[in-house]
Amino acid sequence: MLAAILAAAGRGSRLGGEVAKGLRELAGRPLYAYSLEPLCALPQLAGVWLVVPQATVDQVACAVQAARSTGVQVHVVAGGEERQDSVALALREIPPSVPLVLVHDAARPFASAQLFQSCAAAARAHGAAIAAVPATDTVKWVEDHVVVRTLDRTRTWLAQTPQVARADWLRDAIARAQELRLSFTDEASLLEYFGYRVHVVRGEERNRKLTTPEDWAWAEWAVNQTQPHP
Repeated sequence: MLAAILAAAGRGSRLGGEVAKGLRELAGRPLYAYSLEPLCALPQLAGVWLVVPQATVDQVACAVQAARSTGVQVHVVAGGEERQDSVALALREIPPSVPLVLVHDAARPFASAQLFQSCAAAARAHGAAIAAVPATDTVKWVEDHVVVRTLDRTRTWLAQTPQVARADWLRDAIARAQELRLSFTDEASLLEYFGYRVHVVRGEERNRKLTTPEDWAWAEWAVNQTQPHP
């Protein structure tokens, strides 16, 4: 059994606009809908917890209800100030009997169903797993605009989502981080900090995070390439 958290509460300040990034329309569909579809196709899925800004919960819940085409329960919950807060709030709503939790960022709309399934399978086997791709550029560690050292590119990977972990691991790590007032940008960093080992699954180049207007222009092009033309 697996529960999925789809994080769509981020403000997306670098992208611009008044609408939260996960709710912006891409080719006529809200961004979160692109990930919701393959997530709902996952086997043994206990449900999807869609995290959105608090002011939009009722609106999104109505939209999701109207668009539902599967028997999967989609729960719309309010997010927090930071990603870690949003995941913690969603995690509270997931039944404790569900052993595995998948977290995906709605800002990565093109993750394939196979990638979700591969990460879930790896987490079942190893306890935690993330999608990541090997770095193709030389990566520099920089402080105050000065290179401190060059990282070994052969050992450097760029993290993506989905990120999947045992629910008890994730609950423990979040509780300890909150107690210590620590904040992490993704679940893998959180788990690693508290000593949990995270397995890596080869990610996808198309699983790109939409952060800037240039990223959004690419996404519009990518959707147009996959849509049938008359």
